Amino acid sequence: MGLYRKHRFRANGCSDVPSSRLPMRQHSCRLNTNPLYATLLALSLTLSLGDSCLATSIVDRPNIVFRNMGVDQGLSNSQIHHVHQDPTGMIWIGTGEGLNSYDGKNFKIYDKQNSKLSNDSIRAIESTGDNGLWIATDDGLYLWPANSRELRRFHLAGTGWLARKIHALLVDLQGNLWVAHDRGVSIISAENHDVSHAMTGIHTRSLGKDDHHVWAGTNRGNVYRFRSAQDTTPANMTLPNGSPIRALVNVEQDHMWVGTHDAGVFVLNRQSLKIVDRHQMGDSSQLRSNEIRSILKTSNNTICVGTGRGLAIYSSKSRTYQTYLSSSLSDQTLSHDIVVDLFEDSAGLVWIATYIGVSVFKDTTNYLTRINQSNEPGLPNNNITSFAVAPKSEDFWIGTLGGVARWDSEKRVIGNRLLLSKRISSLKFDLSSNLWIGTFESGITVLKPDHSTATFTSSNNSGLPGNGITSIETDYTGRVWVGVFNKGVFYFDGKKFQTVSTLLHDSLPIIAGKAKKEAETPTIPVLKSDGHYLWISSLAVGLSRLNIESFSLSSYIRPKYRIVSLSPAPNDRLWLGTLNQGLHLYNKKTNSLEDHFTTADGLSSNGIYGILEVDERNVWISSGRGLNQLDPATRTVWHYGREKGAQHNDFNTNAYAKTPDGIMLFGGANGFNAFVSYGLPTPAKGPPIALRSITGEGEVQFDLRASPAYSPLELKHNINDIGFDLAVLDYTNPSNNAYKYRLRGYDSSWQSSRYNYVSYTNLDPGDYIFEFRGSAGDGIWSENTIQAPFTILNPPWLTWWAYLLYATFAALALWFIRINITNRMKLANVHHLEHLVEQRTREQTALLAEKELLLKEIHHRVKNNMQLISSLLTIQSQSIDDASIKSMFRMCQGRIQAMALIHESLYKSDDLRTINVEEYLKALALNLSSFQQAPDVSTPEITVSVDPIVMSIDTAIVCGLIVNELVTNSLKHAFNKNQSNSAINIYLATEENNYCLRVADNGIGVSDTTAFENPASMGISIISVLALRQLEGKMVLDNDSGTSVEIVFPIDQ
Repeated sequence: MGLYRKHRFRANGCSDVPSSRLPMRQHSCRLNTNPLYATLLALSLTLSLGDSCLATSIVDRPNIVFRNMGVDQGLSNSQIHHVHQDPTGMIWIGTGEGLNSYDGKNFKIYDKQNSKLSNDSIRAIESTGDNGLWIATDDGLYLWPANSRELRRFHLAGTGWLARKIHALLVDLQGNLWVAHDRGVSIISAENHDVSHAMTGIHTRSLGKDDHHVWAGTNRGNVYRFRSAQDTTPANMTLPNGSPIRALVNVEQDHMWVGTHDAGVFVLNRQSLKIVDRHQMGDSSQLRSNEIRSILKTSNNTICVGTGRGLAIYSSKSRTYQTYLSSSLSDQTLSHDIVVDLFEDSAGLVWIATYIGVSVFKDTTNYLTRINQSNEPGLPNNNITSFAVAPKSEDFWIGTLGGVARWDSEKRVIGNRLLLSKRISSLKFDLSSNLWIGTFESGITVLKPDHSTATFTSSNNSGLPGNGITSIETDYTGRVWVGVFNKGVFYFDGKKFQTVSTLLHDSLPIIAGKAKKEAETPTIPVLKSDGHYLWISSLAVGLSRLNIESFSLSSYIRPKYRIVSLSPAPNDRLWLGTLNQGLHLYNKKTNSLEDHFTTADGLSSNGIYGILEVDERNVWISSGRGLNQLDPATRTVWHYGREKGAQHNDFNTNAYAKTPDGIMLFGGANGFNAFVSYGLPTPAKGPPIALRSITGEGEVQFDLRASPAYSPLELKHNINDIGFDLAVLDYTNPSNNAYKYRLRGYDSSWQSSRYNYVSYTNLDPGDYIFEFRGSAGDGIWSENTIQAPFTILNPPWLTWWAYLLYATFAALALWFIRINITNRMKLANVHHLEHLVEQRTREQTALLAEKELLLKEIHHRVKNNMQLISSLLTIQSQSIDDASIKSMFRMCQGRIQAMALIHESLYKSDDLRTINVEEYLKALALNLSSFQQAPDVSTPEITVSVDPIVMSIDTAIVCGLIVNELVTNSLKHAFNKNQSNSAINIYLATEENNYCLRVADNGIGVSDTTAFENPASMGISIISVLALRQLEGKMVLDNDSGTSVEIVFPIDQ
């Protein structure tokens, strides 16, 4: 937000306007005038930068911003030996007290206490082909397989010797591991980890490689070159002084750089092994130390050399080194002067292992030169408020909160420090090369070319109404215009400051006519001259245009935009920077806002404090969050924060300028940046990213180290609390790393976070895809989106076969229910029918009982009537003397009795439909036995032999009549006088499906066997009719031993 909200303008030279009323910037940087501090600062900076910085252009100075990490940030020990990055992006740091892993947020420590390390001094680290780790210690080599949570010791045993102290590790182009140790060089094959030895008995300190060879350096200055792991016959040479070799790096195409313990850097021809160059203290290379511990060539071809006295950056162009040292006066210098190891990670970040922690810097920060008191002691104060470019010169003046100073383009230093007790607000050269210096509370001082000065304040009758100067501008006539805090805009006529009625505070448009409370908004004029017009902006006024000739305001923009910076642009346009509403492009011809840019378009902040246009495709903007480079045509924005070389993330209003030779100047809270913009940068690529692990219910489901190739996960139904460990593999400023993620199948849109861990709870079974992208905090997102599909399986009771089982059970249940309902309905119907039947049966039974009773009564009455008829016949026969007639009467009585017995048996029986034939025939026989025989004829014995047979009434009556006729006939005709033992047998039985009725006597027999064929008597006629027609039977007459009549007839159906 620029210098607003901090500084106090002194009004009328008598009182301070409270800062709370002013939109001023708050900074704590103030000039320290302690002489001892200044002396220590100058001495420290001289030691830190070396002499070479004084001989370079201001924009050519290396600009390295270090970020330091040590024990306070979580490292196990401050003495760092080695830095390594595995294929998953994890940083591994070997220290004097254990192995440390770093994910950009936290350190995790592995030592003797929590691992199987026997020694905590970690000397080197390399990755295996499957994301495992090789770890070199002072007590041997360890292997940490990717799929294991435990380290295991790996023995380098040879014939009769055992290597203990490991100095260096290197993986060659075939994936074999080369190990330099106190007994020589060993090789571990990539395929099966077989151990072979390239050389033995020689203490080897370092390893290196080029496109075709592996190099080894010994403790006695010997350099060995090996062709491959299969051909270990070396070519070798020895350095002149035999100094131990600490580093071997193929820096140039044909040259191998050799860093030694105490003899500087030797440059060898790779083919001939001859020394072609050497860098050491005291020569023209300006190397600050001969103790070389490490060498690194970065992906940007920067050559870094770690020495016993700082980090040396080699310039191939000047063939000199720029050395960076530690300083207790700044937290952005090297953590310690002794550089042990150098490493570049996948994002171009250089890691520097020192004796006090690790320092990191981005190898792209040289683009922006940063100037402050740490590298330019002549700067009066780090808080830069304004610039003024000297006419006809490359010099420029710098206004600070502790005075003003000049950049001397010839001497390449800042000097001519003036007004060291003044807080400078604005600087401007007029057409006479006078430097006008405005202050926040001390009015104006004019520095003339002859170095004389003039001062204008509100108290020296200069016409200046106040001492708080906000802006100074000149027009094409040479007139100087001054903005005075809360007073308005004034011009200098050569002697005094004059007022323009329309530009007084109370007369300015928008202010006049406002309510008093609204008019209290401070007037802080910002001025820019443009031909015949003076453009005036203010928080209270908005944008006004003053005709320099007529002093009339012709147009303005409403004050709601709160404009704090102005910058003319070609084609009648004007860039407007606002306090918190972004960047506007104003068209002067149409008097309208043509375009608008905000954080939604990629700007790092909506507070725009400085604007410099290189061309219509290249606009630089300072803000409250670093520098922005804008391409308005494509609306593309590049960010430059502190980690990319900006002096600070906070810049100041009015602190921007451009020199005639194209140097861009932007000032802020911690110095200023000077650079030349040669065009738009190559489209930036987002940082590399990785999905390190996936956990489910606290258990690791996927680990990138163990499984480099992700395969979709299938998780059990009870694993529904899922966590994702995300990694942005850019450690430039991990606290700024940002993450966008979404879980397809759950999230409807992308989610944003500053944390590298995302968790979801209580996920339902189903298919999901987790996606994420990362940014290093500069607004540029990774090009690729990592996708991790996974499935949470249904519980067993919700699987397809469970549903099939449920369907089967449901079908069976429905079937059983249907059957049950059907059976219940049937049972109900049965019960209903049974009830109806029972009711009907009761009714029928009652009716039947009534009928049976009635039938019994009928049978009884029939029987009685027949008895009555029989009795009448008996009475009638008593009056008849004719024996034949009486016989006829008796026969009729017999027939009637036969039928009456049937009815008697029926009304006595429970069954009125059938009759027990045996009882019936016995009763009939008993009745016939009383038949009166002829004189002198004995009564025969009538026997009845009948099977248990039940006949219908009709059949029984017929049978009874037949038996009655046959027995009566036998009684009358079968026996002679005086015949003894006379007998009549009645026989009835069932034979197959027929009844067999036979009546036999032992009488005299029948003389005419054809009597039944041609019946002559009524009795025989009755028998024939009943037997043959009524019973549909067959009748057989047998005349042997009496008379036997057998009738066979079918059983009742």
